[in-house]
Amino acid sequence: MSLSLYLDGDSVLHRAPAGAKLLGLALIAVAVSLLPIAWWTALVCLALPVAGYAIARIPLRHLWLNLRQLVFLLAFLLATQLIFLDVVHAAANTSRVIGLVLLAGLLTHTTRVSVMVETVVRILTPLTRIPGAHRVGLRPHVPEKVGLALALAMTSIGHLSAVIAQVRMAQRSRGAKLSVWRFGSAWVVPVLVLTLKHADDVGDALVARGLE
Repeated sequence: MSLSLYLDGDSVLHRAPAGAKLLGLALIAVAVSLLPIAWWTALVCLALPVAGYAIARIPLRHLWLNLRQLVFLLAFLLATQLIFLDVVHAAANTSRVIGLVLLAGLLTHTTRVSVMVETVVRILTPLTRIPGAHRVGLRPHVPEKVGLALALAMTSIGHLSAVIAQVRMAQRSRGAKLSVWRFGSAWVVPVLVLTLKHADDVGDALVARGLE
């Protein structure tokens, strides 16, 4: 399985500069945060990813798969907010987060990792030349480190998806059913162990190449 989340295409979003897409995502995040608390807010936040996938001409099954992976996050956000807020507030706040996460996923589907990293490095590099920038941590080597961290994060998402699929296939091949009381031992623990092993391997590889 490929570790890249990029999906080939020739849509407007695929051809748009990575910097413009990052700026657009940031502006949408600000606009969504300013929406009033109402039922239609949840509909707008969830309609944005659907419209984005349609513009990118990416089959909606990819949106559905991404949404399925967020089901536990969705349930956690909704349940915790319902303790303190009413249904309308909880639905609006949860839809904001889920909608933006899905839009971020669309960004990774329409932008290659290498292009994203180059864009981030290009944006941050001029900031290191501002007088006094080093006082807030913007030193000359920082953009490259941020770019490396971004590349590792994006490829790790693909690896995590592969690990989850691997564990699911192993459970199905054994005929195991994912009961509630066996959830941790049968699914979460194997995924956690394999993910930590991957993190150790990546760390050892970075150290071997002389990187911090």
